Amino acid sequence: MAGIPLLLVAACGWPAVPAAAPGADSVAVAAAPAQGADAPPPLEQLRFSSIIAGFEMEVPAAWGRRYTVSERSEPSDYPKATHVVEFMYPPDEGGVPPTLLAIAVYRVADWNAARGSIAGEVVAQKDGRVYVAVPAARDTPFTKGSPDAQRFDAARVTADQVKRAIMVR
Repeated sequence: MAGIPLLLVAACGWPAVPAAAPGADSVAVAAAPAQGADAPPPLEQLRFSSIIAGFEMEVPAAWGRRYTVSERSEPSDYPKATHVVEFMYPPDEGGVPPTLLAIAVYRVADWNAARGSIAGEVVAQKDGRVYVAVPAARDTPFTKGSPDAQRFDAARVTADQVKRAIMVR
C-alpha cells in the first residue's frame, strides 16, 4: 500500500529528479507541472533552507515550485567563495537550466579583497560571513517571446528582493 502514493505522483506528470550538477554537494528540486489559470494560490509561503551555506530564503512567489537548486562548497566559478547556492529555472525547451539567482558566501576578508572584481550585491552579513546575490543576467537564454522566456523573465529577482527574503543562521 505504501507504493501507491509514489505511483500516483509519478503518474501525475511530476518531472524526474535531475542529476546534481558536476561538483555539486547537493541538489534539490521544487519543480511542478504548470498550473492552470484557475488553480488556487499556494496555501503557504515556500522556504528554501541551505544547511551548507547557513541561510533560509522565502522562495519568490513567481517561482512557485518551478526551480531547482545546486549547492557547492569552494566553487571554482566563484573565486574565494566558501559556498554557492544556485537557483535554476528548468525549461520546457530542454537544455541546461539557466541560473535565476546565485547566492555566494564569502569570509569577510575574502569579500573585502575580491569586492569590485566579483559581480553581485551584498544581501546579508553574519558571524564573519558575507552573502552576495548574483541575479540572472539581463539577456534571456530562451527564444524571444517563448513560454520559457516569458516565465524566466517573470521569475527574475533583484538584490533588494533577496535582502527581504533571506535569513542567515
